[in-house]
Amino acid sequence: MVRPDPAIVFYEPFEYADGSLLTNSGFLWGNRSGSNGQCAVLGGELQLSGAQTEDVLGLLAGGPYQRSNGTVLYASFRLRAETLPKARPEYFAHFADGTSTLRGRLFAGTTNAAPGCYRLSVANGSEAVTELPRDLQTNVSYRVVSRYALDSAVTRLWVDPALESDPGVEATDIQAPTRIASYGFRQDSGL
Repeated sequence: MVRPDPAIVFYEPFEYADGSLLTNSGFLWGNRSGSNGQCAVLGGELQLSGAQTEDVLGLLAGGPYQRSNGTVLYASFRLRAETLPKARPEYFAHFADGTSTLRGRLFAGTTNAAPGCYRLSVANGSEAVTELPRDLQTNVSYRVVSRYALDSAVTRLWVDPALESDPGVEATDIQAPTRIASYGFRQDSGL
């Protein structure tokens, strides 16, 4: 992994040949759960599907990051939904302690969205989501940014922010702080 800045603990442009993310990344990504090798790269993009089951993790350089150090982690990626997710929000991205405890979960669903739109939600570690009140369109690319504060175990979500003070939403479910070692993406029939 080549990092453009020492403050970046994981940088992934998905510049692999089309095919399995695990093998084509040289196992920079690992399988956390589901059918091994299902996550695919196509045209320089990670493809997530409700028809697949694989959850993948990429280890953060310098990790695991421990609580009690004032550490705050940010994740940012471009999201383009080709089809609408299901009504009930389901998580598709997250921080993880390794392989078992997930934090800073990002969800997508159509609940409360205008017809033909979807919304993103966030949770610190449970299924109790806090919704970002912004309708998103399919086939439009959005910059998704999340922040996870290790000491407080609190996550914040933005879509297309220019500044950290821009409108976003903070998860309200109470979770115990935990170390963070990786970032992951998830495929599931719930999506």
